[in-house]
Amino acid sequence: MSSVESGPVVPSGDLLRGNLGHTSCRPAAVDHRSNGKTQVVLLGTGNPFPDPDRSGPATAIVVNGSAYLVDFGPGVVRRAEAAMFDKGIKALEPANLTVAFLTHLHSDHTVGYRDLIFTPWVTGRKVPLEVYGPKGIKAMTDHILAAWQADIEERISTESWQPGNYRDTYNLNVHEINPGVIYKDANVTVTAFPTKHAFRESYGYRFDTADRSIVISGDTTPAQSTIDACHGCDVLMHEVNTLEWLARRPDFQPYAAKYHTTTTQLAEIAKQGQASLADPLSCLNRSPSGFASRSIIAGPAFEGGALRVFRGSGCGPGPRRLLTTFGSIAASPGRERKCSFQANKRQLFHKAIRGQLPA
Repeated sequence: MSSVESGPVVPSGDLLRGNLGHTSCRPAAVDHRSNGKTQVVLLGTGNPFPDPDRSGPATAIVVNGSAYLVDFGPGVVRRAEAAMFDKGIKALEPANLTVAFLTHLHSDHTVGYRDLIFTPWVTGRKVPLEVYGPKGIKAMTDHILAAWQADIEERISTESWQPGNYRDTYNLNVHEINPGVIYKDANVTVTAFPTKHAFRESYGYRFDTADRSIVISGDTTPAQSTIDACHGCDVLMHEVNTLEWLARRPDFQPYAAKYHTTTTQLAEIAKQGQASLADPLSCLNRSPSGFASRSIIAGPAFEGGALRVFRGSGCGPGPRRLLTTFGSIAASPGRERKCSFQANKRQLFHKAIRGQLPA
């Protein structure tokens, strides 16, 4: 299993470094420029509450200099630009964002959609955006384009410095999907699987590349389809709410029980996934407003609310990793290595959960 190096906290999104390819957990400067390996970049792990330290849900899978985006919550384009400038990931320059996948239609996952459509277009996107998602994404797209029609026409008619196909590249190709393989190119095969959330349709995605397999659950209650998708995967990213936070929100508990996952449930998902995994998985997490309750097995824990980059397989012999999201932390089981964190809030987090860890 892997450990993650963390860098300094900076304003507007807690830009942190993480590298699964190192055997040390000490903070260090890491060059994330593309080297042909698959990278997972957490652009945002927030929820509907406007936490100034967390952008809205968005994850980028970067393979061989190409970026594949999952969800487009508020701040997605600026987080991508930050990853380009601060981490050297040129694939995340906004004009290079050309393929995106949506898990479901909730506003916290889609408020950045109009920004994803228009900002890369204005700044040099060379081809139409390709978007894959559940039924309803076409209607949402049509309404966004209609709402900004005056802007589109004005820019096309006055911005004489833009390329000749400027009128074509503001548009996009929208694909309403079904479960199964929905996308394939030279870098990646993407498989959609159904999840259980508030909408009639919601999806998680599995990305298979030459060196990694990554599963992203999106918002969901525990689902057999997620367990099936993650069997044999290298990285599982899964949403979670902590029991402590839920205890303080009795009004939210019925909704959470139907549409979200608790730490205890996520531990069970990890256990059920062990049968075909080379290394057992365990996890813990915290919601944005509360500390975590530990689910199973000790191991180094990492807060995932920051912009973080993961690649490789890193500390320890195990090739598998589980990364939890939704104001998240990830833990690798059976690894007693303790990591140092530069951010005080991470030190406070570990102090807060220490008493809840099982022996």
